[in-house]
Amino acid sequence: MKVSAVIPAYQAQRYVAAAVTSVLAEGVDEVVVVDDGSTDNTAEVVRGLTRVRLVQSPHLGIGAARNRGIAEATGDVLTFVDADDLWVAGRLRAQLAALEEHPDSVILGELEEFVCPEVVRDQPDVATRLLPKAGRLMGWVTGAMLLTRVTFDRVGPFPIDLEVGETIAWFAKMKALGIDVVELPQLVLLRRLHGDNTTLVADRKRSDYVALAKRLLDEKRRRAQ
Repeated sequence: MKVSAVIPAYQAQRYVAAAVTSVLAEGVDEVVVVDDGSTDNTAEVVRGLTRVRLVQSPHLGIGAARNRGIAEATGDVLTFVDADDLWVAGRLRAQLAALEEHPDSVILGELEEFVCPEVVRDQPDVATRLLPKAGRLMGWVTGAMLLTRVTFDRVGPFPIDLEVGETIAWFAKMKALGIDVVELPQLVLLRRLHGDNTTLVADRKRSDYVALAKRLLDEKRRRAQ
C-alpha cells in the first residue's frame, strides 16, 4: 500500500515545517502540502523541505485544499494532518495494521490538545483564553484519520462551502452510508491551540455551523423519506 499524507496550509509559516517533519518521521510514501493562497511565507518554508510536494492554489478554504491535495496524491491510502498539528510516533504503523484487518473502514485514533508554547511565551493574554480539553479524546477529526482512497471516494469530497464544519459534514455522510469506523485506543495526534485556529474563531464559525446544522437536518429528512 502506498500512503499519501495531505496537509492543507494557510498562513502556516510558523508551524508547517514541524507538521511535515512529524509526518515524514512515520515513513509515509508521499507528502502533499496544499498552500491555500497564503500571503505569508508558507510556500517558501515548504519549498525548503525535502521529500514534500507543494501545490499552490487560490484561497478557497480548508475543504477545497484537502480535496486538491487528494486529487494530487498518488497513494491508495490517504491520511491527513493540519499544518499546525503534529503526528505522534508509532501512529502510521498502528493505523495501517488496523486497516489491514478492516480494509473497508475508517481508522481513527486518539488526540491530545496543547497550547502552543510560542503563544504562552509571546502572547500570555491569548494563552490564558485557550483551554485545551483534558486528557485524550477520540479523534473525530481529519488529522486523526486513515482510510483507503476507495473508501474516501465512496463518501466523496469535503464540502467547500463551509469555512468550518466541513469535517463534521463529511463524517455525517460517512455514517449515513454505513461505513464502519475503527477507534484505536492509541494517541495519534497532537492538536495545537494558538488562538488563530479556524474552529476557535467564533465570528467565523457561527454562520457556518448554522448552515451545517440545516444541511445535516435536510440529509436526515431525505433519508427518512
